[in-house]
Amino acid sequence: MGTVAIRRSVFDALAANRRQVVRWMLRRLALGDPALYTAGAVEWYVWDDARLDLEHVAVLGAVSAAFTDIPAGYDPTTKTRTQVEAGVRGFIAARLVLPSAVNYTGSANPYQTTLDANGAPAAVRAAGSVPSGLTPVAVSP
Repeated sequence: MGTVAIRRSVFDALAANRRQVVRWMLRRLALGDPALYTAGAVEWYVWDDARLDLEHVAVLGAVSAAFTDIPAGYDPTTKTRTQVEAGVRGFIAARLVLPSAVNYTGSANPYQTTLDANGAPAAVRAAGSVPSGLTPVAVSP
């Protein structure tokens, strides 16, 4: 099982077009809506899914490392699904470090090691289960 967490303040602060690209990518992975967790006063969006593997984490790492490189004028809402997919694939092709190229020697957390190899910022974390120190936020009925 893989888990990915993105700091809420960082995700919410992304320009709308950049949030759209990340949301599209997460929908493409069919992870659904995230759960909200906290670590102290910091809130995190968390996706915990058995289908999330190291290749998915590598793509998320490459995309998150390039958040600020997504062109300011890029508007995924004006594109077809095929165009967005082609654009995202082309955008990360030169940045992506596949799990087969990552050195996992001595790594206790291959998910985070994969993110790190792809240059993901500290605002993006991954593990085999919900990263330690995160507590779920209770949902009111």
